Amino acid sequence: MRTMRWARRTWQETSPTLRTLAVVLWSLGAILLALGWWGDTVGFWQDRPFLTNVASSLVGAAFGVPLALVVLQQLATSQAEAVEARAARRLASQAAERLMELVEGLWGSIPGGASRAVEGARQLAATDDERFWEGAYGDPDRLIIHASRLIDSNLPNARRWGGMLSEIAAQWEFLNGTARTRVLETTPESWRVSARDAARMDQTIARLRTIDLTVIQTDLRRFRGDARPRKRANQQRMSEVAADIAAMGALSDLAKAFTASLGGRS
Repeated sequence: MRTMRWARRTWQETSPTLRTLAVVLWSLGAILLALGWWGDTVGFWQDRPFLTNVASSLVGAAFGVPLALVVLQQLATSQAEAVEARAARRLASQAAERLMELVEGLWGSIPGGASRAVEGARQLAATDDERFWEGAYGDPDRLIIHASRLIDSNLPNARRWGGMLSEIAAQWEFLNGTARTRVLETTPESWRVSARDAARMDQTIARLRTIDLTVIQTDLRRFRGDARPRKRANQQRMSEVAADIAAMGALSDLAKAFTASLGGRS
């Protein structure tokens, strides 16, 4: 049954020209076979050994040559598809690696800047807890100074922020568009970026493009210099800043996940 399915699929994938040639030669072979059988019954071949060999060869060629050509074409097609699939996977892998390079480039020469900024944001987000202001985690003013400086010293370059984000958005569009289409057309199982993660990436980039790093830096410095009552009054703004920094961390995490899942460096 499996052999029949393979034969049917192979025949359907054979070029129309080769199918026509195969039908013509197989028909000719059938005619020659019938003539050969008739010649045997009437004794035509008895005194003609050379002609017998020629006729036998023609019958074999009429049946064998088309079959060989069909198989060879199938092998060539399979090889071409395998090459195309490897090229598609390589394109996706390289696109993911380039995306990762751009995301890492946001922090320039600051190794680990993203993770430290996110840690500062996590600490700053604690200001939303009433126990924070009651001293449950330590002196609120000192904690705020530490968290805000940790963020401030690890933020990406504000002057390069907009341009870099545009490059990241364009690279992500290429990865999730052109590269994704190529992979899905060849080896769909090789595309391991979930629709959920792709949507998260779209949302994260959209959010980050609304952020003005200069404003964040100004607000952080003002916040840590304010008296405690004013800090509490502006706590909501710091929660927003913490969420914005967390989005930067999410961008980095998603880029790493895409690179690893598509066979690039992790």
